[in-house]
Amino acid sequence: MLHRPFIFEDTTSKTTPQTIWTSEDGLVLKTFTGEQARPYIEHIAHLRITMFKEFPYLYEGSFDGEKKHLETYCSSPKYLVLLLLKDTHVVGFFNAIPLAENGPDSLSEIQAPFIAQGIDMAPYLYVGEVMVLKEFRRPHLIQFLYAYGEALARELGKDYLIFAMVKRPREHLARPADYQSLELLCAYFGFAIMKGMEIHASWKQIDTQKKEPNTLAIWCKKVTQE
Repeated sequence: MLHRPFIFEDTTSKTTPQTIWTSEDGLVLKTFTGEQARPYIEHIAHLRITMFKEFPYLYEGSFDGEKKHLETYCSSPKYLVLLLLKDTHVVGFFNAIPLAENGPDSLSEIQAPFIAQGIDMAPYLYVGEVMVLKEFRRPHLIQFLYAYGEALARELGKDYLIFAMVKRPREHLARPADYQSLELLCAYFGFAIMKGMEIHASWKQIDTQKKEPNTLAIWCKKVTQE
């Protein structure tokens, strides 16, 4: 159950992690900013490797590569991480950073289509991942995470919440028979693809065991009123 009704607090100014959600069976969701998340880098790296192997990403990552990726983000004081903990283990996480932030190397890939089209990045909050291991997913938890992201964007003076997701054809051979479309989930939460805004990246895939080119769409939701 929710630890309390959803009310956003400005966790970016807190000096210690804050518990914002709990479940009856002992799951705890806490907020961390920048360096606060660094002690959990190895836990998050393992989680990313595990979950990105699944369809649609099919990404075969390396532990060292994931650690390096996360370390660049933890160096930013504007990096916010929500960690879902079971005892001392990370079983899910949500992370976000202002799109215009300088520093994290991989953030430049997300910034590139905005720069190419001359779009001001200041009004955007970028969500990197929303991940929860299947066995720890609980009713309303994903809704809570998205609601938190929207509230965070507004609190930081941002008008839009965005994220990137790989594009896969429906007939992809690695698509599981019971796959639940992430696109439908995105649409359910009010996100839409930004037309003409794509990211091109290559990574080693578990289905081909080769480095393959991939295209990611940018999904966006306006979180402020006119």
